[in-house]
Amino acid sequence: MVRRTGTLIGNVTALLVGLTLFLPILALLATGLQEAGQGGRWLDGRTLLTLRFTLVQATLSALLAVLPAVLVARALVRRSFPGRDLLERLLALPVLVPALVAGSALLVLFGRRGWVAELFGMLGIPWPSIYGLTGILIGHVFLNLPLAVRILAPAWRAVPAEQWRLARQLGLGDLARFRLIEWPALAPRIARALGIVFMLCFTSFALPMTLGGGPAGTTMEVAIYEALRVDADLVRVAVLALLQIALCSVLVGIGLGVRTIRSGVSTGAPPKLRVEDGLLAKALDGLVLAAALLFLGAPLLALLLEAAGGPWWKVLSAPMFLVALRNSVVVALAAALISLVAGSLLVLGARGRAGFLMRAGEYVGSIPLVTPALALGAGLFLLLRRVVDPAEVALPAIALANGLMGLPYVVAILGPEVARREMEHGRLCRALGIGGATRWRLIDLPTLLPVAGLAGGLVAAFSLGDFGVVALFGADEARTLPMHLHLQAGSYRSADAAVTAVVLVVLAAGLMWAVERGLAHAVRR
Repeated sequence: MVRRTGTLIGNVTALLVGLTLFLPILALLATGLQEAGQGGRWLDGRTLLTLRFTLVQATLSALLAVLPAVLVARALVRRSFPGRDLLERLLALPVLVPALVAGSALLVLFGRRGWVAELFGMLGIPWPSIYGLTGILIGHVFLNLPLAVRILAPAWRAVPAEQWRLARQLGLGDLARFRLIEWPALAPRIARALGIVFMLCFTSFALPMTLGGGPAGTTMEVAIYEALRVDADLVRVAVLALLQIALCSVLVGIGLGVRTIRSGVSTGAPPKLRVEDGLLAKALDGLVLAAALLFLGAPLLALLLEAAGGPWWKVLSAPMFLVALRNSVVVALAAALISLVAGSLLVLGARGRAGFLMRAGEYVGSIPLVTPALALGAGLFLLLRRVVDPAEVALPAIALANGLMGLPYVVAILGPEVARREMEHGRLCRALGIGGATRWRLIDLPTLLPVAGLAGGLVAAFSLGDFGVVALFGADEARTLPMHLHLQAGSYRSADAAVTAVVLVVLAAGLMWAVERGLAHAVRR
């Protein structure tokens, strides 16, 4: 009876989450069909150009982020030196930086009035504009190179120690060792990293919006935003969003067809290997690490120095900043709560079930992977406008969209823990008749809360830095810190924007830490 109750709760949750995700898609479809009913074309020349640019920039971004990441990950793995762990943490910093903050940091360093432009101007050398494809590629590499390093680093851990010893005994050179030992373990992870980074860049909005520089740099996400907020062309919004969902579904389907890798992303420092090679190889590895640190650290350092001399009191005491700060925290916490509650019910409801039913919760929780945030936000906008002014419910809609987009993270983090506990204690609990509230208090809650803190913290941090869904609704009453930052940068208040960007990064890190520690403390109590 208890098991049936848990299954029923899981099924109801899956149904509600599925409806919440599918209704916006249905609203997009209903609006898009108006184009067909009016004899219009879904794929006109303008849409095809936007699609081509999006695919080109995503492909180039993935290649430029992943291929150098191979050298960086390999250098980190091969070398042991004082400060290595600190360097590894510094190289991972951009992973935690919201995309809009990354764009602001790159503008401070490489923009028309940036440090590099001023240096070149002193030398009498013209500095090219960062806007357009170049800026988008630099921004995407800045954000995704550290992620690619995290994905690739465990490849060396998969190589048996005997192979490394044999390579030393045979005196294999660096190239031979890479070709015969490292490449077979590395190749599948390179493919996985390319796929993940491509999807992230294909659905990117904040960086193309900040660094795109005009129609020539318009991606699918930016086109959706412009169709809604600038042109008020709801049919084009629906067509673009549906096209993006269809393409994401195809890409995810291709990815699922590829052989899965047991350990996807490294959660700790890369493994340390003992490598005996010459001074030249060590110097090259040192040069690779120094270049990576300079590329990833210089924009953040420039942003910090720009903010250090900024008008802190003026920015922090501004009424709209305080409104944006309040809205950001409320939305982030609400999104984390939605993701945690829905994700927990999905994985607990799927516990102990076999076959398709066991994975139904995972399937529903994975739907946001093929539904980009801006496409989901556009669907919510079209759905809500049928019954209410979207601006009046902007904050709840933004929190709901971000909470749904965080479901894959929550399901991926909580699912293995629930499955492990079920294998360890499930049969015993059923034999002793422990179920319902008793099992939830004794088994489920202590199991879920520590990992739920990590999942909730991630969702809260990502939601705090979200700009896409917020930009679609665009109400002053629903202004968040990313929107506030975008407006400051757009009005050429670079010092104010730098201060807001630093506050946003610190707040995201602090909120992630607070959620994780808060739930961990609840377990100890």
